[in-house]
Amino acid sequence: MARSLQKVEASYRGIVEDQVDLICRYRPDGRLTFVNGSYARAFGRKRSELVGELIPFMDAGQISENEILQKEQNLTTADGQIACMLWAQRPIRDDRGNLLEYQAVGDDITERKNAEAALLAAKESAEAADRAKGEFLAVVSHEIRTPINGIMGFADMLSGSELSSEQREQVSMIRTSGVARSKLINDILDHSKIEAGKVEIEHSPYALHKSIEEVTALLEPDARENGLNPATKIATDVPVIVNGDETRLRQIPTNLIGNAIKFTKDGGVTIEISCNKSPPDNDGLCNIRLFFSITDTGIGIPADKISQLFLPFSQADTSMKRRRNGTGLGLAICKRLCELIGGTISVESSEGSGSVFRLLSRRTTKKATPRLL
Repeated sequence: MARSLQKVEASYRGIVEDQVDLICRYRPDGRLTFVNGSYARAFGRKRSELVGELIPFMDAGQISENEILQKEQNLTTADGQIACMLWAQRPIRDDRGNLLEYQAVGDDITERKNAEAALLAAKESAEAADRAKGEFLAVVSHEIRTPINGIMGFADMLSGSELSSEQREQVSMIRTSGVARSKLINDILDHSKIEAGKVEIEHSPYALHKSIEEVTALLEPDARENGLNPATKIATDVPVIVNGDETRLRQIPTNLIGNAIKFTKDGGVTIEISCNKSPPDNDGLCNIRLFFSITDTGIGIPADKISQLFLPFSQADTSMKRRRNGTGLGLAICKRLCELIGGTISVESSEGSGSVFRLLSRRTTKKATPRLL
């Protein structure tokens, strides 16, 4: 029996000696009874010198008979390096449950802690950079917007005065350029806000039909310049009033319809809106899925460019981008806004034949009041 126990003990000590972790045993009073080679090397001392000393990583008052405790501790190793150790302590008992001593295993987690610290520092640095970028963009946008608004205001004043046809054309060019620069600034700011997670989606009632009418009216001068008269078709079951973020549901169609007009010289542009409704709930509310489609007969999009269409600063044709003063941000903004409002956006296109952009948006509306006959 004694030999068997000796073999088990020898086997145990052999396994312990092979470990890179620091392993030790100590009495309830905190005095060491055993340390493995890794433990001794970490402290740069002989085992015989360590046995009998108090454990350095846990106060005697923290020793518990019934719990497995874990504790982090920084220790200075024999080579002068600071190592962060995670100690795990557990009690060792005899067959009758009497406490004999404790065993602790120390795992060197220095690399993990350094990685966590580096990650935190990088996160804080990125957040600081985002704040700085936001402040910079706010200042720059203000400094650029103010003179642009002044230029556009003076252009409007000039257009109302007596001008020759040549002068009127020049004033129109000034205003068109100002509008393009203003849109560029708005796109950059919107993209930055979306990337920084600072866009808040509202949910309030608004007049959908009126909103779409205002969008098409806003784009009418551009359509007229291209000889177009966009057609709007709204299904009869589409609610007049819906709940949602009107600003975003104006911004997305404005961008899509504006693009359709911009790249269509012959044919036309058609805006269609339909919906699916769920049965009303006890409060008279029903879920509405709004479907928007913007169809044009413009230049279309090459098949190999469609997958990149919704990426920031990407356009199907860079030469067209230069001619049309595009930033390549409009469709990327549309896609991100669609995602924020719980919708989707997709496109079908054939180069030279035109494109169809489809937008699916989820909204809620009150049940229509029955008409009295």
